[in-house]
Amino acid sequence: MARSLVIRLCPLLCPLNLKNRSRCLADPMARAVGTPGRYMVMLDGAVYMVEVLIDGFATKQFADRWSQATDPAQKAVLFNSAEMAARVWASLFPSFAGVFVGLSFAVIGTAIIMGKNFPRWLGLWGVIGGAMCFLVGLGAGLDFEVPVPIWIAGVIMSGTWGIPVGVMMWRRISPTT
Repeated sequence: MARSLVIRLCPLLCPLNLKNRSRCLADPMARAVGTPGRYMVMLDGAVYMVEVLIDGFATKQFADRWSQATDPAQKAVLFNSAEMAARVWASLFPSFAGVFVGLSFAVIGTAIIMGKNFPRWLGLWGVIGGAMCFLVGLGAGLDFEVPVPIWIAGVIMSGTWGIPVGVMMWRRISPTT
């Protein structure tokens, strides 16, 4: 239960964090490039929230109700309902992987590269991780297979990228912004 709560809070905290991160880019063009990434994170954070709620609560509820049902007709209806929820859940993955983790992180990484006040390797880290996740989301959406190690590497790069970016940008944000 606590793990599920933390997972649900991440999409809510990430846009707030990225909002402040894009403010500390020195170059106005870099801020302009980073702004759409911030909005992509906010929009797709809502998609991710729905995905987590379906995965964390709806599937368990359907499984519990199906196992308690005794009538075969009721079991069939519950199975079909669970299958529809699973299809919705699976259809949200390309948006989550491609936009939330992929495209938004690549755009923000590009903004960091364009800005002059952070190391370029930091932005490149986000661009590469985001591009790998975007490729997986695109593959899932267009139904072509992308090897799983690309997804794993992209998620690890994107997830670990947030730590140095957050620390470096947090130090540069003044209390008045």
